[in-house]
Amino acid sequence: AASAEALARSPDSPAAWASTAAALFRNADFDGAEAAARRALELDPHQPDALVALARCCDTRGLEEDQRAHLEAALKAAPTHAVALRLLSGTLDHNAERKRAAELGKLYLAQKEPGPRGELFSRNAKQILKLFDALGDTQLELLPPEAERPARTAVPLSLAGGEPSIELELGAIKRRVLFDTGEESVTLTEATARACGAKKVGELPSSTATGIENMKIVLVPEVKLGEYRLRNVLAGVGAADIIGPLAFKGCRVKMDFAKGELVLTRQPDDAQPGAQELRQHVPVQIA
Repeated sequence: AASAEALARSPDSPAAWASTAAALFRNADFDGAEAAARRALELDPHQPDALVALARCCDTRGLEEDQRAHLEAALKAAPTHAVALRLLSGTLDHNAERKRAAELGKLYLAQKEPGPRGELFSRNAKQILKLFDALGDTQLELLPPEAERPARTAVPLSLAGGEPSIELELGAIKRRVLFDTGEESVTLTEATARACGAKKVGELPSSTATGIENMKIVLVPEVKLGEYRLRNVLAGVGAADIIGPLAFKGCRVKMDFAKGELVLTRQPDDAQPGAQELRQHVPVQIA
């Protein structure tokens, strides 16, 4: 309402259009937000709030390169723009661009982002900087050389108890873990983390059923699923052992319930399912 009022008073104000774009984005009107941001940039190509709003719209569409370009432009126009600093730091490769991510994080903390969530974001930024310090130069989620990566790996997929699970090798131990398609990383119990020799490297906020809580973060030396191997994997410590498909970067992940298999196939990032695969559908009944 405040943005609409400002826009009514000053229809040619880039700032008013940028404010409207931010308000529409928060209301999940992404098309409206993008249109308002682009109108602001027609009036002022360097309006930082409009560039940030447009970057957020690109993020909802999976346009990562455009998102980053708009955030870089926002910081060029306003080098201490708190939201642009925070968002750009989060988009950087935390291996290859860890140093810059840390620099942006420190600059962000110096700005003290306003608003009800500013304190939350600041705590998160401080915890990420501590995590970077603990990691030093350690590279995360290292894949073996290309020639050693399996083209295809298939392992048994259990549906016991109505929950899909697979067996992972974590260093020198084996654990049956829940395979959760909604999980974005790896979660281990305290006992599993100790048994596999995982080292605590920090804490990060995590969304749980009871709200946002700090979760202990550990560095797992090695994770193996069949012939597929990763080294230096970050994992949260929680109530259960869980892994999700995003742990297997560069692979198509297929849950073949008919055969009781989880299949990893090495593919380029832009690979798409074929027409035949999209037509396949096997109904599954879980006792």
